[in-house]
Amino acid sequence: MNITLYKTKYFVTVLFLLLGVNLYGNMSTDSYVDNSVLSSGKWYKLALSTTGMYKITYSELSDMGVDVTSVNPRDIRIYHNGGGTLPLINKEKRHQDLVEIPIYVYGESDGVFNENDYIVFYGTGPVTWSYKNHAYERNLNPYSDYSYAFLTTDLGEGKRIQSVDNASGDVDDIITSFLDYQHIEEDAYNLNNMGATWYFNKFDVTTKFSFTFNFPNIIKDRKCYLKSASASRNTASQATFKYKANGNLVSTENFSKITDYKVYAREGAVNTSFTSSKDQVTIDVEYVKSSSSSVAWLDYITVNAWRELKLTGSMMRFRNPECSDSTKVYRYELRNISNSLQVWDVTNPVEPKKLSLQLNSDVASFNVNGVKNNEFIAFNGNEFYSTTFVSTVRNQDLHSNYEFDYLIIVHPEFRSQAERLKELHAYYDNLSVEIVEPQMIYNEFSCGALDVAAIRDYIRMVYEKSDHRLKYVLLFGDASYDFRNKSGQVCFVPSYQSAHSVSVNANVVDDFFVCMGSNEGNIIESNNIIDIAIGRMPVNTLDEAIVAVDKVETYMSKNEECMGTWRKHITFVTDDDTNTYTNHAEQLETIVKENAGNDIIVDKIYLDAYPQVATSSGQRSPECNAAITNRIELGTSIVNYIGHAGEVGWADERILMNEDINALRNSPKLHLMITASCEFSRFDDHTRTSAGEYVFLNKNGGAIAMITAARVTYASNNQILFKRFYERMFDMEDGEYLTMGELYLYAKQIDDENAKDYHFFGDPALHLNFPTNRIELTSINNHDVVEMDTVRALQKANIKGLVKDVDGNVMTDFNGVIHINIYDKEKNYTTNADQSGTPVNFKLRNSVIYSGKVPVVNGEFGADFTLPKDINYSYGNGLMSFYAYSDEAEAQGNFSNFIVGGLNPDADTDEEGPDVEIYMDDVRFVDGSMTNENPLLIAYIRDENGINTSGAGIGHDITATLSGATNKTYTLNQFYEAPFSLDEHGVLTYKLYNLNEGEHQLTFRVWDIYNNSSTATISFNVVKGNVIDIENLVNYPNPMTNYTNFTFEHNQKDNEIDVNIRIYDMMGQLVKNIEEHCYGTTARINPIYWDGTSDRGRKLPAGMYVYYVTITNAQKEQSSGFSKLVIK
Repeated sequence: MNITLYKTKYFVTVLFLLLGVNLYGNMSTDSYVDNSVLSSGKWYKLALSTTGMYKITYSELSDMGVDVTSVNPRDIRIYHNGGGTLPLINKEKRHQDLVEIPIYVYGESDGVFNENDYIVFYGTGPVTWSYKNHAYERNLNPYSDYSYAFLTTDLGEGKRIQSVDNASGDVDDIITSFLDYQHIEEDAYNLNNMGATWYFNKFDVTTKFSFTFNFPNIIKDRKCYLKSASASRNTASQATFKYKANGNLVSTENFSKITDYKVYAREGAVNTSFTSSKDQVTIDVEYVKSSSSSVAWLDYITVNAWRELKLTGSMMRFRNPECSDSTKVYRYELRNISNSLQVWDVTNPVEPKKLSLQLNSDVASFNVNGVKNNEFIAFNGNEFYSTTFVSTVRNQDLHSNYEFDYLIIVHPEFRSQAERLKELHAYYDNLSVEIVEPQMIYNEFSCGALDVAAIRDYIRMVYEKSDHRLKYVLLFGDASYDFRNKSGQVCFVPSYQSAHSVSVNANVVDDFFVCMGSNEGNIIESNNIIDIAIGRMPVNTLDEAIVAVDKVETYMSKNEECMGTWRKHITFVTDDDTNTYTNHAEQLETIVKENAGNDIIVDKIYLDAYPQVATSSGQRSPECNAAITNRIELGTSIVNYIGHAGEVGWADERILMNEDINALRNSPKLHLMITASCEFSRFDDHTRTSAGEYVFLNKNGGAIAMITAARVTYASNNQILFKRFYERMFDMEDGEYLTMGELYLYAKQIDDENAKDYHFFGDPALHLNFPTNRIELTSINNHDVVEMDTVRALQKANIKGLVKDVDGNVMTDFNGVIHINIYDKEKNYTTNADQSGTPVNFKLRNSVIYSGKVPVVNGEFGADFTLPKDINYSYGNGLMSFYAYSDEAEAQGNFSNFIVGGLNPDADTDEEGPDVEIYMDDVRFVDGSMTNENPLLIAYIRDENGINTSGAGIGHDITATLSGATNKTYTLNQFYEAPFSLDEHGVLTYKLYNLNEGEHQLTFRVWDIYNNSSTATISFNVVKGNVIDIENLVNYPNPMTNYTNFTFEHNQKDNEIDVNIRIYDMMGQLVKNIEEHCYGTTARINPIYWDGTSDRGRKLPAGMYVYYVTITNAQKEQSSGFSKLVIK
């Protein structure tokens, strides 16, 4: 699908490729190296903290683990790519692998590295500088405090520093000065927990700070340049920064009052000049505010000053931006030198050259041609910087491996789970998957230092070398704005962060990694369009990684638990702030119907159609909350929310919050969640877990994948994005629906800034689980379906049909189960116009008048049923919705060419209600026992004619009514699952949420299709799960002979618990300690077996014993109980 993914530029690309034109820039596949130098030899990685001359001694080499005695010093090589960060734009020049630099090795001529021998080389630190507007300014490096060099001795003779002669020709200018620069910056505060810019020196109680810079031999009549950046949070009034140089005011920066909630702080910048009469320059920065609530910070302060070209110290770098004319010869005259002085031309930091010096007394001179960004370093050998040994580096060769479909970039802590994912795709999809750790990418593409552009460059190399075979990229690990992990290990696989960080416009963008065009890379510009489907699993721990892959395995499997009609459902949820959201949902439903017809059942949970209640915290809609939770628990392929959201949930009415998300238990009915909203999934803020992340990480349910925003987005742009997603949702290729990643890729291939704020959580190579095979109805009541038939209330009916493959052939090997849901006519609904002012009319088909399942044998099925008395007697088109599954395949279909309405006047009579049995949590529940606040209602129901679930008759719903500590009635029609045969029991399960603590009585009522009802009642005591409790501690048999089982009730259902049982004899001696770890699937612990032996394995003598049980939940809360047992 590399070219069929619908991007105009692809078709243009194909045309130009046929013409021999490369649209992906000057970097053709021929420009990539075939192999990395790291593919062979033994390698040692060194960290460099600053720019300058470095020395490595014999003892330092030995401490690294180098066998110095066997090293030929001529074979010592150092690779170093020049520090700083990589270019963002794809077509800009960069090194394709590690670059060997020329070095000096003292004493190498004898072929032995002796104890007094050493290595000298020029290294560039993590920060580089550029000349702009009369001064040098630092290039931001948010990623690393170090640059790196790699040393090896296994690849033959290495490069050595070469001396170069002076430039020929007459000297045009004699240079006796240079422009020096000094910089102060600390990364102490990230103001808004986003973006790449950090700040320091908080101006709050203290409003004035001083900074001192020393420029020996400053030229007093030349300008100094001050550059500084800052931020001010002043929401009450205006504020001002004042800058003084040596006591003189040189600049002010005014900050207007912040009135926009989207702006956390205003950015300020100073770029000014002054003169200094002394070498020491003191910059005073004062924050002037009229409100005590105002606060400010500095980003950096840089001072440039012209100095006389005199050597100070043992090492000095110098640059002169005025010597850039390549047609001229410049003579530099450096004073205050010694005879040991060397000067290296380091304009090209990976190809330094030793200059030939003319010495005259204390002056060294050399002639060079003008070069832009010239740079030199003078040193006398008395002092050098020292490297820091990091580690040895295993051989690797990413450059040679590029023929694969799917790339997983995984943090090493989670590699085992990436391997599991690889195996799953090899088994189910036959995909070729490559697993790479970020540091491996950095080693080959950014000289060992973290750099997001290195990841992008690696992906681009694979994409181009493989002729665009690469289809999917998965970032397996969470990201953070804290690239350096100052807060601990929080950035596992980084994301692109915009430099801007003080407002909602600070972007986090994973699209950056998969924009492959030559001119792309500046992700803030809108002309960046993704070429590869990319997803992220925002996991922080191995346990979370296991959960994420467990869910993928569940989703990909075809076991019976995962099957069901829920796979045919799409659910739209909307906010009520404006009718825009509801109208957008209606538009998306239209696209679904145009492409999938009635195969898909659309459920609509529009907040404005539900009643709301006023509370002290604002409007709430418990019924809407319940509807969302119920739909997720029942299952739906997609949950699509449209409206306002934040990091803790949906809508001002709080219709889905973190506590709701964490309580979800919908596995294995896992859905794709789409949130057309703001920052529901701000995953890059490690200080909190966003609601969207909780949805993805929920180990008991939640979503299998998400398309979700990490920043503020806008409704109209969102709708454009998701219309595109739904337009292709039901497209098929080679008999399969497109993967979620392919749909996401198509949707995002638009020139829209808003789309960049959306991210895909999950495995992009997963297919939506819509069935691919078809179900065709062939007859109703033995009439051909071409004839319009009518089905009436209490009329017995028969249907027959076939299961066919995608080509229309009957699947004679299909043996399984078909679920049949018959829907009454569509109903008309109207929103309440609670906030919008104008109601919205919408339709919903939600009355199931028959639900059953029958076998499919050799691709054929037949079913007999009777519609309930409670239907809408008016005549209109009904809908039969079919879903079938076997061990090997699924199928779906629908039929609507029939009429539902009227009453059968010759119906049989029935005056007996259904048989009903109800339990709480499980069938072992004893009436009056304990539950937590979220118990599960279980009902077993049987009736010879069937159960009424239509909801059409007033008062004839399946209901559960609570009294006591909680008073509430629930309508449960949609939770009933019919049996294969009317002689068997159907099952209804429903989770009750957030019940009040105390005694409860539940009355369950159910109706058969003749409107006969039955009730059942059960009592239970709710004990809040956050107050851990044990009750009814027993062991059986008791007395025991050869074994006993310990069991008890607890209120930790849906929580992990550790159980410790300590058994003592009557002398108080501990004779047995039993430990178990379990998950509270019910309110009664599964029996814990004991064979009557001691910790030493000996059979205990007859007598009485006391045992104590302690349970500990995941929150480390404990409760204990004790009882006695007798051994006979």
